[in-house]
Amino acid sequence: MIVALPPMLGDLAGLGSALRSSRALRSAGVPRFAAWPLRDLIVEDSGRVAALNDGIELIRRASLPGETVANLDFANPFNFAFERPPYRGGSTAMQYSFTYSDRHKPTPEWLLGGADIVMVPRKGVLSLEPFLRNYGEFFYGRFRLAAESQWWKLYRQVR
Repeated sequence: MIVALPPMLGDLAGLGSALRSSRALRSAGVPRFAAWPLRDLIVEDSGRVAALNDGIELIRRASLPGETVANLDFANPFNFAFERPPYRGGSTAMQYSFTYSDRHKPTPEWLLGGADIVMVPRKGVLSLEPFLRNYGEFFYGRFRLAAESQWWKLYRQVR
């Protein structure tokens, strides 16, 4: 007990402190996500939270529960937020010079062909110009604008 008790007490004190901090941040008006799997994430960037919440609401209004979602921004939180399976193929981030380049890139069918809907940010973290240069013909040939919101455009695959 002499050896085990001090570290256990330190861990308990740390856990208590973290819980108090978490409650304090939430009660201080830190923005919350609109999808319950993301609710306990604490992000102090209220603009980012507002943009993602806007996308979440758009998907709720304009997509079916089983549809898979691709996102042309840096990361894709939407499948996780809705507890949907990821689409077949694709990438976790559509980042030029990391995921693809003008010379080396996955096929458009692999990159987006398995997604039912694609979320396109109006002002994303990443520039859309390289994506459209490399995949625009495929994207606009395969997907049609289905709904819009303040922060997002939702495109649906034409079947």
